[in-house]
Amino acid sequence: MDEAGEGRVRSQNVAPFQNSSSKSLTLIGISGSGKTSSLGKILSLTPQVIVHSKYRGRDFSRYHISHLRTEAPYDGSLKALCLQFFMTIDALLGTNYMERYGSGHKSTNIMIPIISKLLQNIGLGILVIDEIQHLSLAKSGGSAAVLNFFTTLINTANIPILLVGTPKSLNVLQSEFRQARRNISGHGNFFWDRLQKDASFDLFLSGLWKYQWIQKPVELTDEISSILYDETQGIPDVVVKLFMMLQVRAISTGKETITGAMIRKVANEQLKLIRPMVEALRKGRTSQLLEYQDIVMPDVTEFMQKEQSQIQVQTFIKETQKRSESRQQQITHLREDAVNRLQLLGVKEKEAVGIVQEVLDQRSSIADLNELVQAAYQLSIEKGKEKLEEKGILKKMGRGSSGYREGGRKRRYICL
Repeated sequence: MDEAGEGRVRSQNVAPFQNSSSKSLTLIGISGSGKTSSLGKILSLTPQVIVHSKYRGRDFSRYHISHLRTEAPYDGSLKALCLQFFMTIDALLGTNYMERYGSGHKSTNIMIPIISKLLQNIGLGILVIDEIQHLSLAKSGGSAAVLNFFTTLINTANIPILLVGTPKSLNVLQSEFRQARRNISGHGNFFWDRLQKDASFDLFLSGLWKYQWIQKPVELTDEISSILYDETQGIPDVVVKLFMMLQVRAISTGKETITGAMIRKVANEQLKLIRPMVEALRKGRTSQLLEYQDIVMPDVTEFMQKEQSQIQVQTFIKETQKRSESRQQQITHLREDAVNRLQLLGVKEKEAVGIVQEVLDQRSSIADLNELVQAAYQLSIEKGKEKLEEKGILKKMGRGSSGYREGGRKRRYICL
């Protein structure tokens, strides 16, 4: 074969240049607006790992990952993000890519081709990188390095990438590198805004309002709806958590209902950390949102633990009151039965009532009717003797004497 023929053969073995047609987009929205939850539900509509065995009648053994979602690491470095890719794939497929390629001192430039080839081998459909606001410009080498990283990954792996973050991430994405920004947001930038005070918020709140677990559910009024929106500015996650805390507070205080004043009070106490952001949204200062890394949502679990102690105190008080009321009812019935028994023994009702009460005051441990009647009857005898002695009627007599004379007549008293 001549040189020309050999050249033609060699040219056939060279892989043709592939122009990347993959397009990506960015999704920006404040924390709590439902970005991550909604994306999770959308992605769950497709099986994440598909195991192929045959293709068009031929054996075809291959793992296929339809989507891969990972979060930007908190340390903000691109190398840590690369390691996150290896760890996520290992968790799905049981491989050891992290051990093979993540160890050592490989730079980001070395890891990108490895990751690109790996993503192609698994047939990845879309790569979702969440919380990109965590990427630190200082640790990542500036906005140029961050944009170039994603651009190179898109072009080499030839797969679409969805970048998700808060308004803080605009500091990373908005730069003078227009070509990189066009590649990263080929299908546009979407800003996931909070709910507006319109039919959407009313629909959301009416669905949420059905889940009242308090004893006195309150009707959703325009006043309550307006107060809730004013305190949360339509951020769904904040609305849900505030609604939960309102019910916990209603239970812990024993009021078992929700009022506008309670909404204001709980929001003022528990939403202090996000108050500046809520205030910025309320006054329309959207540019101020870029100053905040993220919205620190209130910890409902911690709030519930604190309120639970108050609930336990209220429960203990109620149980103690019930036991006290039950004991009081028992004593009332015991007193009434004892008075009736004493009347049958000849004690007058008024006297019997006083004697029974006196015995109960002296002996709080008495719970048996017979014991109470015996003690009360004995006390009535003693009191009868004391009255006679006070009047000078009953006098001490010698042994064997059983009576005394009064007005010329002899009267006999039987001592019980």
